Amino acid sequence: MKNFIYGLNTYGKSTLCDIFKDVSDDATDRIQKRLTIPNGTNQDIVINLSDGAGTVKLNGSSWCNNKLKSKLMVFDTEFMINNVFNGTNLIEDRTTKENFTEFILGDKGVALAQEIEELKREIKDEKAKLQGMVPYSQKGESDATIKKYVKQCVEEKIEDLEETKEELSKQIKKNRQRENNRADIKKYKVIEAPDCSKLTKLIKEVEAVRNILETNYSMTADTLVTFEKHIKEACHGLKGAQEWIGQGIHFMADDNVCPFCGQEIADKSLVNAFSECLCEEYQIFRKNLQQRINSVSIDWNVFTLSKDVVDLQKTIKKAEEIFGESVSVWDEELEKIYQEIVLMEKEVQTEFNNFRDKVKSLLKSKSVLCNVKVELDVDIIEKIKKNYDKKIEDISKIVNNINEVIFQVKNDINSSSYEEENDKYMNQLRVVEEKITRLKENDDCEQWKLQFNLIEEKNCKVKEKSKALEENQKEYLDNYFNVIDTIFKRYGGHKFKIERGDFNNKGYKKIFGVNISFNNVLISESGMTGTVFSESDKRALALAVFMAKLECIPRDEKEKIILVLDDPVTSFDDNRMKIIINSLINVSDEVEQTFILSHHFMFSKMLSDRYFEHFNFYKLAHMDGNSNGIFDMDAKEEFLTGFDKEYLNISKFNNAETDSMSENELRVFLEEYLKTIFAKQYDEYKLTSKQLGERIDELERIGVITSDVKTKLHYYRNELNSGSHTFQMNTIDDDRNFSIDFVHYLFDNVHMG
Repeated sequence: MKNFIYGLNTYGKSTLCDIFKDVSDDATDRIQKRLTIPNGTNQDIVINLSDGAGTVKLNGSSWCNNKLKSKLMVFDTEFMINNVFNGTNLIEDRTTKENFTEFILGDKGVALAQEIEELKREIKDEKAKLQGMVPYSQKGESDATIKKYVKQCVEEKIEDLEETKEELSKQIKKNRQRENNRADIKKYKVIEAPDCSKLTKLIKEVEAVRNILETNYSMTADTLVTFEKHIKEACHGLKGAQEWIGQGIHFMADDNVCPFCGQEIADKSLVNAFSECLCEEYQIFRKNLQQRINSVSIDWNVFTLSKDVVDLQKTIKKAEEIFGESVSVWDEELEKIYQEIVLMEKEVQTEFNNFRDKVKSLLKSKSVLCNVKVELDVDIIEKIKKNYDKKIEDISKIVNNINEVIFQVKNDINSSSYEEENDKYMNQLRVVEEKITRLKENDDCEQWKLQFNLIEEKNCKVKEKSKALEENQKEYLDNYFNVIDTIFKRYGGHKFKIERGDFNNKGYKKIFGVNISFNNVLISESGMTGTVFSESDKRALALAVFMAKLECIPRDEKEKIILVLDDPVTSFDDNRMKIIINSLINVSDEVEQTFILSHHFMFSKMLSDRYFEHFNFYKLAHMDGNSNGIFDMDAKEEFLTGFDKEYLNISKFNNAETDSMSENELRVFLEEYLKTIFAKQYDEYKLTSKQLGERIDELERIGVITSDVKTKLHYYRNELNSGSHTFQMNTIDDDRNFSIDFVHYLFDNVHMG
C-alpha cells in the first residue's frame, strides 16, 4: 500500500515522522518533546492496524501492543544529519561515523558491534579499578612502566638486596666525599704508627742501672762493714772523720802505732779496713759510681702506648673525613687492641711500680755498699717489651692497610672521575631499590596483575569479535557500498566513487570509514567533502545510503517493512526528482507499506501526474483551533500549476462550460505558455525581466520561433492588451471562437523543435 501525504511546513509532517520513529524504536523520547506550547496536555496516540491486529497506543511513556517495533524505516533530515552529513562535512565526526556504521551493519552486525561496545565499556571500568590498584611506588608512572615493574621477577632475597643497597650507598657516599675532598686527598701524607721509642729508652736506662748495680770493687763486704761501723760508733758520724782517719793511715808506720796519740792499734784488721777503704783507688771508684747513680732518673712511666693509640684513632677519624669510611674499616679491630693495651697496662702497673721502687732502693744501697755486686731482675721489663712489640706489630698492620687505601685513593683520584663511577653505582642502586620495593609490594602487584589479566582477556575478546565482525561483514559491506555507489550514480552522482574504508577500533564503538573520490581524486580524507558536495548531492547520497540498506535486506524481511520518507527530494532539480520518483515506486512495490510525506509542490505534482493510480493521497490541513488533521485529497486538482489552472479555465470557457473569460486571462496564459515552453531560453537570456513584446522578438532572434510565428504572437499580444476593443465589442460566441483559435495556434505552432 502506497500513501502520499502532502503538507506545508508547520502542519505536522515532522511530528508524524517522530511518531513513526519512536514507535519503531519502542521509545517516546522524540514525541515527548513535542508537547503543545504553552499548555501541554496528555498525549494521545492511537495507531489502527489492519487485518484485525488491533491498535498501538501510547500510554504515558511507553507503547502498548507495539507490533510496529523495528518494522519502520524512516528517512528524513534527522537521518541525514545523524548518519551522513553533520554540518558541512561527510561522515567525519565520531558520532556521525558511529551512527553511520550502526545503520549499515544490520541486525547481526549491530549485535556483534554492541557486544564489542559493551566489552569496551567494561574494559574502561576495569581500567579505572586497575588505576586504583597501582602499587604506591608506581603512582603517576606510565602504563608501560607500571606493567614492567609489576611483571618483573625478583629472584634475590630481600636481605641480600638490603646488604647490596647498603654497600652501594656507602660506595656512592665515599665517591662523593672523595670528589669533594679531591684537593685534600692530593696533599695528604701517610699515617704514622706508634713506635716503642719510650720503651726502648726505658730499657736502656734499666740496662744502665743494672750495670751500675753489677759494678763492684775487690773488697770484701766485711771490710766495708767494719769501716762503716767504726766511723759510726767511734766518730759518731762527725763530719771530716774519714778525712782525718785517712791522714792518720797515711802517716802511720808499720808498727801499728797511731800517729796522733802514739798508742798501739791492737786490731790489725781495723787498720787494714781503714787502709783498704780510704785508699785513693777505692775513693775514685766510689766517687765515679756515685756520679753514675746520681745521673740515673728513676721517674719512669712506660705506659703511654694506650695514649698513642687514642691519638692514632683521632688521626684516622680525621682521615675518614677526607677519604671516607674505607679508612675506618679497621676501627673495631684497633679499638679491640686499644682495650687489650689498657688492660695489659693495668695488669702490670703494680708489678712495674714495685720494680721501679726496688731499683730505687737498690741504687740507694749501692751508694753505701758500692763494692757489692747486686743482681737486678728485669723480667717485668722483658714481659712489657714482649707485649708491646706484639701490639705495635698489630697496630702497624692496621696502619699499613689504611695507608694502602690512602695510596690507592690518591692514585685513583688522578686517573678517574668519581662522578662517572657514581653514575654507574646510582643506576645499580636504583635497580636494587626497585627490586626491594617490588618485593615489599608483592601483594599489591599480584592484585594488579590479576586485574590486568582480566582486562587483557576482555581485550582479546574485543579483538576476536572485531575480527569476526570484519570477516563476517566484509562481503556484506563490500556489496552494500557497491549498491550505495550504484544508487548514488543513479541519483546523479556520476563523478563520485563511494567505497568502504577501513575499520577503526578506537573508542567504544567500532566504526568504519567511507572513501569518497571525485573525478578519481580521493577527497574524504582532505576535509573537502563539504565544498565538493552540493546540498542536492548531500541529500542524494543520504538517500542512497538509506535505499542501499533497504535493497540489501532479504526479500522476506523487506516485505514486512513500512517505509517512511519525509521530503526525500528537497533541493533536487526536476531531473533528479523524476529519477527519485521512479526509484521510490520500484521500492514501494517490495515493502509492506509506504508513506511519502512532502511539502514540495513540483515533486508532489510529478508523483501524482505519473502515478496517480498507485497512491492514496492525503493532505495535512488546519482544523478548528490549533489542531491539524489528515484528509483525503484530490491530487489532480491540488497539484495544478498556475499555468494548468489557467488552461483549465480556458478549456471550460472554450467548451461552453462557463461564460466567464477576459482578455487579461488569455494574455496571462500566453505569457505562462511561452515561459513554460521556452524555460531554458528564458533562464539563459534573462527574458523574465523583459516586456512580453521584447521576449517575442528575442525568441525569434535566437531562432526558436519563426518570423511568421513572431508576427502572429504580436497580433495576439496586441489583441489581448488591456483596453483592446476585441473583447469589449464582440459577442460571447466571438470571444469563444477567438479563444479556441488562440489556443489551437499556440499548441500547433509554438513549441520546441
